[in-house]
Amino acid sequence: MIYAKITGSFTDTGQGYGDIVKFGGTNLLPGRIYALKSTGTWEVAIETGPVSSSLLGLALGPKSDIDGLLIRGFGRGVWHGDANLLPGQPVYASSAARFTSVAPSDPGDVVRIVGYAI
Repeated sequence: MIYAKITGSFTDTGQGYGDIVKFGGTNLLPGRIYALKSTGTWEVAIETGPVSSSLLGLALGPKSDIDGLLIRGFGRGVWHGDANLLPGQPVYASSAARFTSVAPSDPGDVVRIVGYAI
């Protein structure tokens, strides 16, 4: 078994390491959350969309088949702008495929923990 050690912080959004997949031929915004569609391509994950049951990934660059998506591991994403980020607390998918520390609460929103703050 291989163990990874966190030795510092990521300086830019879209950086990360862990389990990375490279397929789909999709144009992405680094640091945003994407959901895998049944067609094998990726779409922006939002709280009212495919975030409920699809495989999610963090875009590591603009090309899904070259830069890849982090599906499990440690990464730095784009935040929704809340200031209440506390280590060890859950984070959720927010509007425009960003991360938030506040669980979605509007009618039709899906609440799914997509990671934890460190």
